[in-house]
Amino acid sequence: MRSNLIDHRYFGLNTNNLIYYFSLETMTPYIKPIVYGYKIEIETQNVGHVTYAGGIEFGYYQKDTISNFVITPKLEFL
Repeated sequence: MRSNLIDHRYFGLNTNNLIYYFSLETMTPYIKPIVYGYKIEIETQNVGHVTYAGGIEFGYYQKDTISNFVITPKLEFL
């Protein structure tokens, strides 16, 4: 995670964050056949005069021989 502080004369104190992670997901309780997936997400956040967050998530889920690739865009304004 990376954070940059910017003191802008018109907007006050802003915080910009760049977040990225990799994760492994599975279902609980364990029932055969097991479903599991890998996810990678990249997200940016700006907290200040206008607060927003946006990002994109890439996922790959598998159950036995069936698999699926998922792309999820994210955009939030507060």
